[in-house]
Amino acid sequence: MNRPRPTAFTLVEVMVASTVLIFGIVTAVTTLLANLRDARAALGASAGAPELEAGASAIHLGVSPAALTRLRVLRARQPLTIALSVMADLTARGVPADSAAAAVLALAGSLRDDQFLAFRRSVERDIELGAPPAAAASSSVRLGAGSLPMSSGGTSTSMPPRRP
Repeated sequence: MNRPRPTAFTLVEVMVASTVLIFGIVTAVTTLLANLRDARAALGASAGAPELEAGASAIHLGVSPAALTRLRVLRARQPLTIALSVMADLTARGVPADSAAAAVLALAGSLRDDQFLAFRRSVERDIELGAPPAAAASSSVRLGAGSLPMSSGGTSTSMPPRRP
């Protein structure tokens, strides 16, 4: 079986493609490391791996490390993983990073993790119904924690779907 021999041009193409791929991987890993370091600095030495990962994701999406530090202060005795994940998820859905951070921080003292998840679902539902992402986040915050579902035995006054 005769296979064509690679030409010098083909070998150069492969080397360039490999170099570009390696550079992309190195850049991604370097960015992740920087985001994890920023999350560690913002959240403190007591933050566990899940909190650091969620914090790094939020930072990667544009949330300021100062917002993470403020969240740590507001929820000093509570895990931050869900609140940080909601902050990152809202940003990923198009809510500006500062608006997502402001929304989570405004609710941080009053919501439990299950209520943060309900808040995220409420914002996502409003976005799916056509509301601008920032408006969906701020209207859900204005409704307040009292309108979010309670867990395990509490009364539920869940919000009906809204039209923008």
